[in-house]
Formats: sequence, C-alpha cells, structure tokens
Amino acid sequence: MKLAVTIGDATEMIEVAGGAGRFRVTIGEQVLDVDARLTPQGICSLVIDGASYEADVKDEDGAFVVDVGGETYGIRVEEETRHI
Repeated sequence: MKLAVTIGDATEMIEVAGGAGRFRVTIGEQVLDVDARLTPQGICSLVIDGASYEADVKDEDGAFVVDVGGETYGIRVEEETRHI
C-alpha cells in the first residue's frame, strides 16, 4: 500500500507491506521492519528495526495525534492516489 504521510508542512510518500502486526515500511531509500501491536490499554507497542517504542495514537478531526517518546506529532495519512 502506498501512502502520503504529512507531518507539519512535510509530506513523504511511503510504502507499507505485510500484515498481522508485521510490516516492512519503505520511506524513500530507507526500509524499516516494524512489529506493531495494540495493547489492552489502547497503546501501540512498536518494535522498529529492533528498537522498542510505545505510542499513544488518537484520531482528531481526520488526523492522527501521536505521542511517542515525550514528543507529540500531528499526522495526516492519505492513499497515494488521493494525495494532491
């Protein structure tokens, strides 16, 4: 699946392959192996290339608000074909 991901004023085209919690994410030339699980508390547990993260993700006004590592990001995600 190809997606356009926007954080602030920057948009990156990414490709996501896989499923069942295990994904390969390509951002430009960078390829990441991602294991993503939703905990019973509603927190996303992520292992990205062997590094562990916890992310709190909320949907607000059609965008995702992601809190990870003490930082907060507003992220918009669209299918590549819908991105103009």
